[in-house]
Formats: sequence, C-alpha cells, structure tokens
Amino acid sequence: MNITIGLLAVFLSIAAYYLGAAAFTPAVLLTAVSAPLIIYLLLVKYWRLGLLALYFSVFAVLTSPAVGLTLFTSDAVFLGVALVGLALAAAFGFTWLRSSKTS
Repeated sequence: MNITIGLLAVFLSIAAYYLGAAAFTPAVLLTAVSAPLIIYLLLVKYWRLGLLALYFSVFAVLTSPAVGLTLFTSDAVFLGVALVGLALAAAFGFTWLRSSKTS
C-alpha cells in the first residue's frame, strides 16, 4: 500500500514538473495534490520516494515560466533539473536495491 502511494506521489510530482514548463496552474494544482502524499511518505519512512516526489514538486513551481525566468533560462534550468532528478532517482534506486539485498 505504501509503495503504491509513493509511486502515485512521484508520478503526480513528475507530471506537475512537466506541465509546469507550459502553464503554471496545473503545476500548482498537482503539487498541492501530491503534498499530503509526500508528507505521508516521509512520516512512514518511505524517504526515497518522498524526497524524489518533493524534489520534482518544488522544482515544478520554481522552473515555471510564471516565476519570471527568461524563456532560454527556463528551458535550460528545466533540462538541468530533469537530469539531476533522473540521477537522483537512479541513486535512490541503487541504494534501495543494495539495502534490500543485505536485509
């Protein structure tokens, strides 16, 4: 059950992140929907999924064109944040696999 909630939170956060590149309203709405899920995940010790969802939710709002960034800067930051998020997801997945093999 918790893993399903975690995956839903990450999916909503990534969707908000990508929608935030075009329009501000869907990003805020999806971030508001995923926020309680993120808090729940952090409280039940699913910190990897919670932090990944939090990362994309925060940057969904910060990289939105409505923040005031120029178009080129917004696109460059958007790409950089996506690549860092992918690396973060890979690192969290690797540490989860490593910890599940030892326990």
